[in-house]
Amino acid sequence: MTRSEVEHHVLRVSVWHRDFFSHKGLLGETRIALPHFPWHDASNPNGQWVSLRGVTDENEPLEKRTIVAKVSLAFKIEDRERKIGTLEVILNNLHFDPAPGKRAQHHLEGKIYFGEKRVTKRQVRIPSETAKGLPIGHAIRFSEQNLNDLHVRSLKLQLWETSGLGARSLVGKAELNPIDHRRGLSVTESCSCELCTGWHRMISHSTHVANVDVPMSGKGGKGSG
Repeated sequence: MTRSEVEHHVLRVSVWHRDFFSHKGLLGETRIALPHFPWHDASNPNGQWVSLRGVTDENEPLEKRTIVAKVSLAFKIEDRERKIGTLEVILNNLHFDPAPGKRAQHHLEGKIYFGEKRVTKRQVRIPSETAKGLPIGHAIRFSEQNLNDLHVRSLKLQLWETSGLGARSLVGKAELNPIDHRRGLSVTESCSCELCTGWHRMISHSTHVANVDVPMSGKGGKGSG
């Protein structure tokens, strides 16, 4: 990698401790924005000191980042009489500002809720050969869903980041069709925010496919109602 290429990246640094029994523990980590690194500062011959942040809450990101996940929602009907089928959530692309470290990998996890109660039995990651060539974790599947019930269901998504050192952290959350956005609305009405609109477009469209730009937030971001 050339010097000019390096200055367009963010370096993620993790410090680990290995005890007597070879158990690994993460002491702290940080991100260094290489475009702003003082490359030519010779005032300290021992190098540049950086502060590590302890990992005490995996739900809190190291820094505020703008993350937008471009997601396809697809409902595949398997029992037309009962409207039972499989919901697939495919992560097509991610947009980060600032960009993550080059070695970071990302995958989605999700749960379907009725009100505050989780109703999905489990999610299944779609193998890469059946996920349009995307890496495992970029597509998830929920089986035995009732299309007639999805308008009162919500989908909670989590975006996880894994660094080259194996450190795994939650960097974003989003909720599609959250219950807060449905309060005070009739069964035939729906919230007009992008996340709710995409969910209902998937339900009502004849092909049951919808492409949605999902803003992810480290504090569990939702679309505005």
